[in-house]
Amino acid sequence: HDIISKLYARAYIHGNPIRPTKTAYAVVDTLQRHAPAITKPEMTRTLENDMLKIAEQKITKGEVIEESRQMLEAVFDELLAHRKEIEDSLREGLRVDRIVGRCSLCGSDLIIRRGRRGARFVGCSGYPECRFTLPLPRGGMIVVTERRCETHGMNHIRIINRGKRPWDLGCPYCNFNNWQAKKGSETRRMPELGDIPGIGPKSRERLENGGIKTLDALVSTDPASIAESTGISIKKIIAWQKSARSIISGGEQGGEVPGSSTC
Repeated sequence: HDIISKLYARAYIHGNPIRPTKTAYAVVDTLQRHAPAITKPEMTRTLENDMLKIAEQKITKGEVIEESRQMLEAVFDELLAHRKEIEDSLREGLRVDRIVGRCSLCGSDLIIRRGRRGARFVGCSGYPECRFTLPLPRGGMIVVTERRCETHGMNHIRIINRGKRPWDLGCPYCNFNNWQAKKGSETRRMPELGDIPGIGPKSRERLENGGIKTLDALVSTDPASIAESTGISIKKIIAWQKSARSIISGGEQGGEVPGSSTC
């Protein structure tokens, strides 16, 4: 369980059933080329047999430690001798794991990047000539899955947070478009009585009981008639009507509706 958790945490595997990431393939392929002893069972088998011999008093602990040291030194010598090739191979594996798709504007790779202030986004590798970007959530580990969007040709993204169910964000472009549509519908919300300063839940209830349920009704109805049916002073009603006219005229001109969501 501990080993599997570490593989998930280090982005070597993802999904259920488990699938290896491009980074995992890059690590294994690199070690097989430049330090094959690590990837084979012989080293572990030798150490396990030596442990049994220590228990049977056929060999000393010091001898096993010395043998282990020699094996590890040989491995490190191999790794250091091919340091540049290993760096290039692992860097390419990490880069491939961050590719989401192709830019529709210039054809370059779209890659998951991190900004100076920590924000993450999908950015075009053709930058600065191409400045196409898409926002991504700030938290969680990002895994690029094999599933691809039929509309935009981008790989779907999964966000993994420790202790929570994975969030299948899907295609970054579709997700962004859905967010924009939701944002637009919220900012275009019809103004309500509660948007007027001074009209709280109780005042709104009294107005609605008196037949005044919209801003248009408030503006078009005689103040004295509203006062009579609700018990609210004419002075307050006239002030509310003035605010209502301002809100209505502002909405018609494309102004922001007070109290609306502005993501």
